Amino acid sequence: MSIQEAYKRFLLKINKNDTDNEIRISTAEFVYMFNEMSLVWLGEKINGKAGTDSINDIQELLVEELELSNFNEAKGHNDFLLPEDFQHFSSAIALAERNGCEKELEVYNIKPKEKNTWLKDDMNNPSFDWEETISIISGDRIQVYKSDFDVTGLNLSYYRKPRVVDIEGYKHIDGKTLSTNIDPDLSNSNVNEIINRCALEVAVNYKNGETFQLDQQRILTEKK
Repeated sequence: MSIQEAYKRFLLKINKNDTDNEIRISTAEFVYMFNEMSLVWLGEKINGKAGTDSINDIQELLVEELELSNFNEAKGHNDFLLPEDFQHFSSAIALAERNGCEKELEVYNIKPKEKNTWLKDDMNNPSFDWEETISIISGDRIQVYKSDFDVTGLNLSYYRKPRVVDIEGYKHIDGKTLSTNIDPDLSNSNVNEIINRCALEVAVNYKNGETFQLDQQRILTEKK
């Protein structure tokens, strides 16, 4: 679906029930809203808030086994730079070496506050013999932990951010850069789901009860 078609579909949805008082949303406002709601939509899919099979709907955003660059080596962990389009961890394999022996370790990504608990647990801490280790996401990097072995590489599978869209015809916030046409890189059904969230956002902001109920029902229907 082109970004122009997405914009037209959005306008139809927000004005369908209120033709006597047309809501006007500019292309610039829509672009900002669509890019913001695309991340909200993705978060719902990843966290299962959009239905039990929602993770299957975003396989087009899954990047598999990307080899990351080793950014920094510390005493207890190695840091690898995350790709710029990284949004959510899926899985990872760490390449490890000990005394000339090499292995692939399964990586369990944990919350930072859980790190000390895992490292002190003999059943869960990094183990070359058990072929597993842990990682945490910190800023623009992923920290992979080690014990009596070294981490020499990391292959990461992750969900990337959707492409940032744009529509020609206005100037960006710097007042100089002209907008261009950049289409969504998602399936039509997923673009429609993001449009539904944009329409719901407008209904909330304009306090349009009838439109709000209709847009909310559209989103609830997606989950079935």
